[in-house]
Amino acid sequence: MSRFRYIFLGLVLGGMTAWAGSNVSILAEVSAALGVNDAIKQILHIGDTDGLEATEHTVRDIDGTTSALDVGTLSVTVDGDFAITGSMDELQFTTGLVAPDHSEGLIFYDDTEKCLAYYNNRSDVTHQAGRELWTRATNKTGSTITNGTLVYVSGAQGNRPTMAPAKADAPATARILAMATEEILDNMTGEFTTFGGVHDLNTSADTAGTAVYLSASVAGVWTSTAPLEPNFPIFVGTVTRQNANDGIIELSLGPTDVVSHMVIQSIAINDSLNVAGDVTYTGGGGIMFGHMYMDGDFTTTIGNADPTEVDTGLVAGNLHRISFPDDHYLTVPVDGHYAIAWNMSFSLTSAAGQPQIHAGVMIDGVGLDEDGEGHRSILTANDVGSMGANTILDLSANEQISIFVQNLTNTTDVVVGHLNVTLWMMGGT
Repeated sequence: MSRFRYIFLGLVLGGMTAWAGSNVSILAEVSAALGVNDAIKQILHIGDTDGLEATEHTVRDIDGTTSALDVGTLSVTVDGDFAITGSMDELQFTTGLVAPDHSEGLIFYDDTEKCLAYYNNRSDVTHQAGRELWTRATNKTGSTITNGTLVYVSGAQGNRPTMAPAKADAPATARILAMATEEILDNMTGEFTTFGGVHDLNTSADTAGTAVYLSASVAGVWTSTAPLEPNFPIFVGTVTRQNANDGIIELSLGPTDVVSHMVIQSIAINDSLNVAGDVTYTGGGGIMFGHMYMDGDFTTTIGNADPTEVDTGLVAGNLHRISFPDDHYLTVPVDGHYAIAWNMSFSLTSAAGQPQIHAGVMIDGVGLDEDGEGHRSILTANDVGSMGANTILDLSANEQISIFVQNLTNTTDVVVGHLNVTLWMMGGT
């Protein structure tokens, strides 16, 4: 039962219109055949009116005849259709009641959520006014969209959008719009929450206050770990209740564009770039680099005056995206400008002829002439040579970088004692 308090209220009842300025109750439709006084007796069921202040009101019959009626403050139940015209100050709903059975179009006071609520044609959902916002869309995925599934707009059917499970690994699917607030079968239309609390979720793994994000690995799922580049860290909302069956996530969906989340796949700068502050690399980003080294004596057999690759004895040092697939070379993952620095110490089994030893960089087994090359002459048998060099190279993806030694004087073998090679990316091509 609802109580109506108003300034001026017109009640249209079959063949009679009653104008009153107090609270009234209508129990049945009144027949136009009744006279005014009999009609009032039928309409107004007044109990104990002691202590009520009576005021004068005018009742007008269907033929235009008016008469005075003294009533006090009344309370009545409306059973049937009626219309209200004029203005109304307040509308008081009864509190403390259990939620009523579903009936499309029913409005009531939700005593649990402490707000007005209403039912639409979907019997498994209740809309709490002021607590949440919904949008209606169609499932055209070929399978059921379950309650709590995060979705993006995948297309349209008529004047309604279609939804599909969102995923944070691509720009198109990362543009999340809502979370399903019910189970929606394929080819069916249902409700999706864009703002507010979504109930009946399994949040057993997350305590209240945990921030959740769109998953980059499983479509439609949330995660408490923000995805890393090159995925998109799309913030979904906050867990407000931890429970395996009745968990709640309070949605706070914001912009989901690439720039909005500071995940930039690539950027071209045609002028100077000034950074006021520190630059921090996260995830798989940052400067590519690789290091390999030798700690021990390994003999490189010299067969002729051509460059001979140091093809054994090296081990991997620190690596980031540049790989060390074998025991003597580094491989770059992408095209670009790369810097390389190397140094070695070596000796010869014989200093006869005072050999001239060169060393330098090889790309895919081909020695570079002059570019990044070092030179040293061995004067005596006890002479231990050392040399090093650095250079910047244009390398293509998957090219192999190694070091060679070269005896320009004779075929005396070169014993490499120590070797360090560091390679890092300077920029794109």
